[in-house]
Parts: sequence; C-alpha cells; structure tokens
Amino acid sequence: MAKTAKRSKVNGARSDTAGVDRTTSYLDGGRVSQKLRTRDALVSGAADLIRRGQPVSVTEVADAARVSRTTAYRYFPTSEMLSAQASLFVAGSIETQHLDDLIHGTGTPEEKLDAVIAGSDAMTAAYESAFRSLLRFSLEANAAAKGLPRRPPFRRQWIETALADVRKDLGAKRFNRLTGSLSLLCGVESFVVLQDICAMSPDEAREAKRWAAQLLLRAALAESEDVRPAGVKGKKGQVGSRQ
Repeated sequence: MAKTAKRSKVNGARSDTAGVDRTTSYLDGGRVSQKLRTRDALVSGAADLIRRGQPVSVTEVADAARVSRTTAYRYFPTSEMLSAQASLFVAGSIETQHLDDLIHGTGTPEEKLDAVIAGSDAMTAAYESAFRSLLRFSLEANAAAKGLPRRPPFRRQWIETALADVRKDLGAKRFNRLTGSLSLLCGVESFVVLQDICAMSPDEAREAKRWAAQLLLRAALAESEDVRPAGVKGKKGQVGSRQ
C-alpha cells in the first residue's frame, strides 16, 4: 500500500518530506549535470542577495531563479542552510580561485597536494563559522531526509587534479582509494576532529594534516611500485620487482 505523502512547513512555505526512502541521494540519480546547474543557480541567486545586504529566502531565490519551490526545498530545506552555502560562495571565491591556480600550475604532485591540504585548512579557518553552520545544517537535514542532495565533492576534485600526474602509475582502484582517503584531511570535518576532539592547536592540526597527506601519497606510490611487473618502469624510472 502506497505511503501517504507528508508535507511540513519550512519558513512559511511547504516542503516535501515524502518518499525520502525511495531516493538515497537526489544527485545520484539521472540528469546530474542539470541538477548541479539548478543547485548552482540557487546558490548564485542567494549570493546576490547577500552582496546587496538582503535576507535570504528559499522561496524568493527559487522564484528569481525560475526553479519550482518544491525543487528548491529539496536542495536547501531551510533558508539558513542556503544562506550558509551562499555565504561561503561569496567569501571563499578568492581563496577557491587561488587554490585552482595552484593545482593547475607547475609543481610536483607532492607540492600540489600540500597546497590543497594547506589551502583547505586556511579557507576553513577563515570562514569557520559559515562552514560549521553548513555542516550542522547538513547533518540535521540528512537525519531528517536521506533524499537530500549531496554536498558537491570540491575537495576530491582538487585532490584529483593535484595528483593527475600519478593517476596512471597508481591505477584506477588505488587512485580512487587514495583520493578518497586524502579527502578526509580537508574541510570542516577534519577541522572539528583535530581541534575540537583531539584538542590540537590550529598550527598542530594543520601540520598533522599535511604530514598525513604526504605519508598517504608516498605509501600509495610505494605500493604501486611493489606490484608493478618486473621490467616495467614507473614514474621515476624505477623498475618493479614483483609480478
């Protein structure tokens, strides 16, 4: 028997909470590019309001972006969540561009990875309040409705770009595991674990992340050399010793 749809009031507007069990992740479904464009349009519209010093409302942003209100609330269940994301979009644009320049520039994979880890830490520290708000809203939203869209994987994209030169050497499976592991060292989550839970100072936390990132990269590269067929040269001209 079909479940009865439930609807709840959010900031004076109605938002769908029905059928969340039928959708594990809205962005994991079809038309991913279109969904990302819709999300970007909502964040951009909210950012314009913030720049003009006006309050952010999901309904107003949805109407301005010509997105249905139901769809808008699927991406951002509360105006506070949309405001937090838009605030980071506005405040972090310069830092994001700087990080993009670093990972697309010259340098070794080790240097580029270090730039990503240090840059992510600096950006999180500079806008700590907004990042913490976004994390809190994301956790609350996921607990209430598993069908909400995932947060964009910016950190993983930066890491993958920084390590593009060693992708072939590592192989798809090992590269995917490495970039996923390194993603744990970026963003507000690692910030909270190291400083709030482990009681590290900001400098200690940053150095711990940089140290761990380099160890993970070296371990992955060493592992790939160990399993390389004999006679096949790696990135640095080393010859594998095992079949």
